[in-house]
Amino acid sequence: MKQADKQGAGQENSLQRGIAALFLILAFVVGLGTTLRAQEMDEPKSIPPAHEVAGRSMPAVFVVMAEDAQGYSLGFGTGFAIAKGIVVTNSHVIEGAVRIKLKRVNEEHYFSIDRILEDDPVLDLAVLQSLDLDSPSLALGRVQVLLVGHTIYTLGNPE
Repeated sequence: MKQADKQGAGQENSLQRGIAALFLILAFVVGLGTTLRAQEMDEPKSIPPAHEVAGRSMPAVFVVMAEDAQGYSLGFGTGFAIAKGIVVTNSHVIEGAVRIKLKRVNEEHYFSIDRILEDDPVLDLAVLQSLDLDSPSLALGRVQVLLVGHTIYTLGNPE
């Protein structure tokens, strides 16, 4: 493969990862607790302050930790619950992991991941299942209702 082809493939992969990251960011659209219909293209009249959105959302946000067979850390990232026992994170966070565990920010209790339901390295998304996790979940935003200039909030792992 020529050097130019390798660079082009690397740029395409970076673009795909960027799109996947954008998808995760869009999951935290302002209307977290609000159901939006497809025809509602206007931004909500009352935008909640960031601290209110964070306060409602953080119980569903987790630190995702990946470990090798010896229990050494391979890295960590952010994930969020989308349903009971189901957490979404980036594929690169769990790459090569033998064991995956979660914990809420500022808490010491760990939840083990029992199964990887989906792992798409191209989109850089992974869906994980933890049978002992009972957590609030975040409603996924709909890209169709976003317009340039709409307010969005992002949440992540501050550790």
